[in-house]
Amino acid sequence: MNTFSTTYNQYHNIKLFATGKSVHIYLPNDRIYDNLYFTLQTADKKKYEKRVNNHNANHIVLNFKSIQNGKYLLSGYKIEYLSSYCTELFCTNITNSENGVAFSKADVYGNNVNFITKLSSTNVSKYLNHSDNKSVINKAKEITKTCYDNYQKALIIHDYIAENIIYNLDAFYMNLYNKKSIDLSLTRASDVFNNKKAVCSGYGDLAQTMMRAIGLPTITIRCFALGASTNGLWTDEYVSNDISNHVINAAYINYRWVFFDTTWDSTTSFKDAAVQSSKKMLSHRYFDPTIEFLSQSHKFLSIK
Repeated sequence: MNTFSTTYNQYHNIKLFATGKSVHIYLPNDRIYDNLYFTLQTADKKKYEKRVNNHNANHIVLNFKSIQNGKYLLSGYKIEYLSSYCTELFCTNITNSENGVAFSKADVYGNNVNFITKLSSTNVSKYLNHSDNKSVINKAKEITKTCYDNYQKALIIHDYIAENIIYNLDAFYMNLYNKKSIDLSLTRASDVFNNKKAVCSGYGDLAQTMMRAIGLPTITIRCFALGASTNGLWTDEYVSNDISNHVINAAYINYRWVFFDTTWDSTTSFKDAAVQSSKKMLSHRYFDPTIEFLSQSHKFLSIK
């Protein structure tokens, strides 16, 4: 595979082309990319690192001639201005060999394609039922009233949730390390809407409720994701795992399923009993991603 794209949204898509021993990276023109950081990571966590001060160039070339042959995870980051914080732009599996560089699909790609194939054969009307919470319904209708199509409506709701809901890291870590149950108020759409705090299931429930409120068939999908509780790489253990640690959403728009993860695109968290702003720009990295890109970090399990 010689090409790789991050999203079906043409305005936010990052395109990668492999040719010979080089990878060409084309970035969207609507953002400034003056400080970039790239890593190559092997399964045993060996890393190659490269920092690029590219003075706002939107075409970057990475040369692999001096890189040892093997399989890697290639990741790209934007270093935020006057900050040590990095925003991840993309990640993809890549193989470097004597014949050149090539992209490879994630080990869970086939599983995800099968999930989508089965999903595409279902009657989407059963995913239209929504709650009677008037505050949530009215907000969904209010923020989308000037949108010109359903795709823009979905994007606006994604942005509203990613910008306004705070991820409760304290609750997440208490559950992960101390096995303390998650407060249900962090998982229910009405509570999340009122309190502005959630864990991933709360982001998913609110997104589903708001999307359905404006007439978009929407589901919440249980996943296994390579998040904070993993090493970020698909090991045999993770590939075979069928226990959910995350949820995402998909809305049926223009005769296809548009996937999105408002949790991973969220800009703010709650940690050590205080709100922690990431100081990053609103991300659309996980709105309408390609299945090749989403499969780098998400394995679909079941509809919630």
